[in-house]
Amino acid sequence: MKKLNKTEETAINVYSALANLFCDEEEQEPVQKIDIASIEGNELFTAILLAHKMLFEKLTITNEDAISFTHILNRLAVQYVIGDRDCYDKEINK
Repeated sequence: MKKLNKTEETAINVYSALANLFCDEEEQEPVQKIDIASIEGNELFTAILLAHKMLFEKLTITNEDAISFTHILNRLAVQYVIGDRDCYDKEINK
């Protein structure tokens, strides 16, 4: 197995924190505090994007590349901003 880079390690940590929201306390994964001073902004937000993608794939049982996933996020954002709640709810509950 390849060694994870810092962004990937951070993404897994953020993913674990997000996934814990859906678990009972005894099932939760330990997460590490992110030292904001030791990670560059682009690296951090890329890790957060990847963590969201991982959670999306787990919850929806799909496999999306990062570009397709950001397209889904953009559609959700537009639907939310324009107030099209029916479309928003359909996208979330696919």
